[in-house]
Amino acid sequence: GFAVGLYTFGAYPERLAEALPFLDWVGLDVRAPWDAYERVAGVAGSGERAERSLELLQNAGIEFEARTTWHPDLLSTNDIAWIGRELAGRGVRAWAVQAYRHMGTTGELANRTVRAEDVPAEVSSLYSHYEFR
Repeated sequence: GFAVGLYTFGAYPERLAEALPFLDWVGLDVRAPWDAYERVAGVAGSGERAERSLELLQNAGIEFEARTTWHPDLLSTNDIAWIGRELAGRGVRAWAVQAYRHMGTTGELANRTVRAEDVPAEVSSLYSHYEFR
């Protein structure tokens, strides 16, 4: 009787496909433009797998939110704009941009972050539900 949610960055689309019939909601991390995933995530082929996971979610018809955690050393404003336009162009209705938080990390990245006003307004306005966290 409980609703079931899943948070994923889409690394294993085949496993996501198996789980979809049992899910009510998914939070999908979109870490970078598809062709920049390897640079950001450090895993070869991860962009193609994340993109496939997005396609699976859209075809499943369940509620989901795409979210992008933004560290300014990994993603530029142009990258964020590309992600925003790409997701909206694919029909994604809910997108959250999350500011990088240094607390609890390994310290590999500099303690830098972004603010809500750093997100290009023209992309945040493309969504029925947009949030900056």
